[in-house]
Amino acid sequence: MASTNYLYDRNMQQALKLSQDKQDFYSNYLKYVEQMNLADLEANAQLSLYLDELKDCNEAQARILNKNKDRFYKKMRNSERLKQREKQIKQQDYEVYSVSGFWEVFMVLIALMFVGSLFINKFVVNKFVDGIVAAVALAIGVRSLMIKRKIIKAYHFPMRFFTIDALTVVGCFIIKMFTANTIDITFLLLVICFLFCKHNVKKLFNELN
Repeated sequence: MASTNYLYDRNMQQALKLSQDKQDFYSNYLKYVEQMNLADLEANAQLSLYLDELKDCNEAQARILNKNKDRFYKKMRNSERLKQREKQIKQQDYEVYSVSGFWEVFMVLIALMFVGSLFINKFVVNKFVDGIVAAVALAIGVRSLMIKRKIIKAYHFPMRFFTIDALTVVGCFIIKMFTANTIDITFLLLVICFLFCKHNVKKLFNELN
């Protein structure tokens, strides 16, 4: 399960809220599931369902659950609960991808506006304040781009969608530097890239079993 860094973050965060014994039981189940060589999505769904059980039981019941983890695993395999959880996880991650794409476009546009202002020497407040706002916006935009990259990588989708995304952002900054006083097409390019990648990634999510 090479994608642990992204797909299991939410599970790990939830596990850390449990008692120490339950955290240990979760770690035991994680190791057990890893040995099964499941697809990342199914493994994540298994862990998520196991966490639900841990949350709802007391310490004694948790120990029994830990002892019978193989029984729980077999019970969940190909169950309707597992399929529904996989569907829920896919939907959540697609929504994260979409929202991150929106923030990426919005924040990069703010940074691009500042780049344009440098060339025409016109600022909303002043050069210093606008520069700080642009730097923060660019940081948020890059972070949003990297979240999208993690999702693409976690689901083993083609990395070309991240490459197209990143090159579009870089290209927009280059275009802005040379066309600050002319018609601005950077907004159009960012939106087209956002819609193109979002549409194709949605298709890939729908194709997942």
